[in-house]
Amino acid sequence: MERLARVCGLEGFLQEPAGSRAIVLMAHGFRADKGKEGGGFALLARELAKARIASFRFDFRYTSPPGWGDFHRMSVLTEKEDLSRLVRLFRRRFARVGVLGASFGGMVALLCAGRGVESLALWYPVSFPRETRADYNRLGPRERGELKEAGRVTLTRRGTGEKYRLGRRFFSDLAKVSPLSAARGISCPVLIMHPRRDGLVPIGQSERLLRALGSQRKKLVLTGGNHGWKDLARVRRDPALVGKAVLATAAWFKETLR
Repeated sequence: MERLARVCGLEGFLQEPAGSRAIVLMAHGFRADKGKEGGGFALLARELAKARIASFRFDFRYTSPPGWGDFHRMSVLTEKEDLSRLVRLFRRRFARVGVLGASFGGMVALLCAGRGVESLALWYPVSFPRETRADYNRLGPRERGELKEAGRVTLTRRGTGEKYRLGRRFFSDLAKVSPLSAARGISCPVLIMHPRRDGLVPIGQSERLLRALGSQRKKLVLTGGNHGWKDLARVRRDPALVGKAVLATAAWFKETLR
């Protein structure tokens, strides 16, 4: 049974089946939260519980209601700090720790997986952040002026029209990190699942990531659909794609966290 818990100051759903010796931490993507990723995190928690693997699906700081007003304070390094603290804490409570990272959370997971993580799974991960729309070099003159003057910039999300704000630290921290360099230092098993026709994070990012990973055991699974397990138009979530991703990821963790 899942319960709402606050761990290291982060709110999430913790599931601890009796006799658990391993736990999987679930890191959500940009402008997502512990309940999103197509509902896949909740479904995965149930599958893992059947194998007596614990799980914690949580919200990063500043990234969920009622904290959306502070979203401009988040960055890849604030999220790395959050996940690193969780890994250290749960290493003291469980024999083995696995991490699932989705999209932006996949990049965060890559930055944290070099130490203390026995198994890593990534759903459509951002591994080349400078190729994303959130990179500073892709801001227009108006956005750069607003960022310089106000210390934050208002952007509009494609498809939904949702407006959100990013702060200076988001861009400066993004320029400091190299997920590819981090990947070379990862030795644990790594599973990557990525839609062939991902319109947000191109499949080429995961193909290059696979080659860079230092792991002896690594696997790239190409799927249908689009980013976030949506249909090709990125309008509706595809329950069949979510279900396949959940079962494949659960099987991966059952095998690698034994």
